[in-house]
Amino acid sequence: MFEEVNKQFITKDRKIITNDWREALGALKIYKTLYVNNRVGPLVVGIYLKIASSRDYYIPIYHVHNLCRKFPQLILSLSIKGKMIPIEKHNEMYRQVAEELAEQAFISFDDNLSIDEIIAGYERYFISPNLTSTVEYEDLALFCGWTKDAKKIEYILNLIYNELKTWSEKRYFSEYKGFENWFKNLEKKVWNSDELHSVVESELKEHKFLKLPERKILF
Repeated sequence: MFEEVNKQFITKDRKIITNDWREALGALKIYKTLYVNNRVGPLVVGIYLKIASSRDYYIPIYHVHNLCRKFPQLILSLSIKGKMIPIEKHNEMYRQVAEELAEQAFISFDDNLSIDEIIAGYERYFISPNLTSTVEYEDLALFCGWTKDAKKIEYILNLIYNELKTWSEKRYFSEYKGFENWFKNLEKKVWNSDELHSVVESELKEHKFLKLPERKILF
């Protein structure tokens, strides 16, 4: 906790708030400054502490990153923004805001999780009327592919097909020249479970996630 408040978040302050959030959410560990995370299967779950450009407040953001896809940095998918925390109110606010984010989390911070619990978390996110990306749908499909559970794969591909077939092809699927081509490409990736496992192992090393606490997927 801050013993004295600086007017802006200097390096020392960033380390302090990161460590405070680590202590508040004991299941998470520091990945790097401003990030506290753990991992459940191929999913990296945690909080990113986004410092405002004015550097006088920050916003904690819950997020999930799927290691089944190659990407140069963390993707903040399934994101939930916590309350804005002014630097001078950090000590009095952060624990309560941490508890609120833990309660709202689509994928929980604690314990081993079943495949169905993971799917339910994504489906709860899909209820949002303001979805603007296919990323979370793709991530859930890739996660199910990683599990090698044929019934779960079929269930999710069915769900995705039915929910996204009416989305604007020009806006969301132009790169693939239409929804059907996009969906066939996703199917191909999802059914190649061995390749997904290979990608996850590569990404774990590339981003140095191997030191994060690991929870198990219950099959």
